[in-house]
Amino acid sequence: MRRSLALLLALLGLGCSSRDLRPPTYDDDEGSSAPVVRADEEGEALPGVTEHPFVWKVSRYRRTSYLMGTVHVGVPLEVALPESLLAEARAARVIVLEIDPAQIDPQVLLARAQMPEETTQESFYPLSVWHQISNSVIDSIDENRLKRMRPWFTMMLVLQSLVKELHDGPAAPGMDMALAQLSREAGVSLAALETTEQQVDALASIDDATIAQMITQTLQGGEGLEDLQGLLEAYRSGDYDRVTGVLEEMQEATETPEFHEKLIVARNRAWLEPLRGHIDEGNAFIAVGLGHLIGEDGLLEKLREAGYIVERAD
Repeated sequence: MRRSLALLLALLGLGCSSRDLRPPTYDDDEGSSAPVVRADEEGEALPGVTEHPFVWKVSRYRRTSYLMGTVHVGVPLEVALPESLLAEARAARVIVLEIDPAQIDPQVLLARAQMPEETTQESFYPLSVWHQISNSVIDSIDENRLKRMRPWFTMMLVLQSLVKELHDGPAAPGMDMALAQLSREAGVSLAALETTEQQVDALASIDDATIAQMITQTLQGGEGLEDLQGLLEAYRSGDYDRVTGVLEEMQEATETPEFHEKLIVARNRAWLEPLRGHIDEGNAFIAVGLGHLIGEDGLLEKLREAGYIVERAD
């Protein structure tokens, strides 16, 4: 069964931002907020704006909010949203994200990413795969330190390396980072559905061997970049059926019941009450990974079941 790391772009804000997850050094202030640079400032030409953005109007009691499905890197915010919806975000009462990017602390991640004492992670992989992993992330972490990291942390580093390879250099800032900057520039309050620690704990609760197998099968299949490109192209197309098909195919190929329950179902369940609070208050602009919206366990269906009017924004 082929498993793909690309699915995580539609599920996790952590590690899918433009920020490096490398262990911190202490010669400079790596814990500070990373500057957000627009894609055109990095010399990367912007494609056309997505014709049918993945944004839904959610209404009840004559109050309306917007719910956006994101891919966390690979598509600049100004491509994902037309100016009319960017204006809605700037005029919102609050912008709600999975996590606050400013709260991503590399030192906290490093502390939680350590393997148990006197154990290392390379035994989870075939030797050829381990060499491929260590070579792909050498710019972020040396091999000896990498051995002491848990596979979930390695997975984030590998995903970042795939994104950089796809873009022939640093990718444009993730939508989460861009929306956080937009909130600061527009003076809009920013709220988070979970803490960085909660998102790390959800990922870290999955068995190390399961995560290592995902990495191995992605790299051995040689289809990591192809999967990533397919997801991003489907997203830019604005075609809901197409992007849903891509995500569902990835979920079927990637997920174990544990993965689905811990990274999708449990987190959606925890988010639903605060989401309803923001929506009922009105004028919220909410952005979460698109993988959290689709399917019978997705937030769109759960909101409909709770009596909200949910319709795709024009």
